[in-house]
Amino acid sequence: MEKVCVVSEKRLNNFKDPDITSKIQKLWHETSMKLPEKDLNKYAVYSEYESDYKGDYTLFIGADNINSHKEIIIEEENYQIFSVEGSSSDGIVKTWQKIWEMEEKGLLNRAYTVDYEKYYPDGKVEIFIALK
Repeated sequence: MEKVCVVSEKRLNNFKDPDITSKIQKLWHETSMKLPEKDLNKYAVYSEYESDYKGDYTLFIGADNINSHKEIIIEEENYQIFSVEGSSSDGIVKTWQKIWEMEEKGLLNRAYTVDYEKYYPDGKVEIFIALK
């Protein structure tokens, strides 16, 4: 179980919104301005899915061990973990594209409950995908 202290949140759609990248970058920028200058695990939590990866969802951005008006408890579920090569946004996008491709091919049976990206202080990034 992981506890994420939410700093920012926004309802989004990866495929219907031409400004999706700039909206996510702005959300991360706003969040980073509110976080203390210390080593924390940071999270991007994807939840409240309308349908599948092509539908609307809510993106929550936060960290562990900070004061926050809202917390998300990530329950122990059956997760498939994807390691992101490099911590750049390009590596993250490529990993998500791989996840979507696996799902389209029937190689990934997603639950669409709570998925999340975990950013470690050492620069490592992992994406956790909830499975049925």
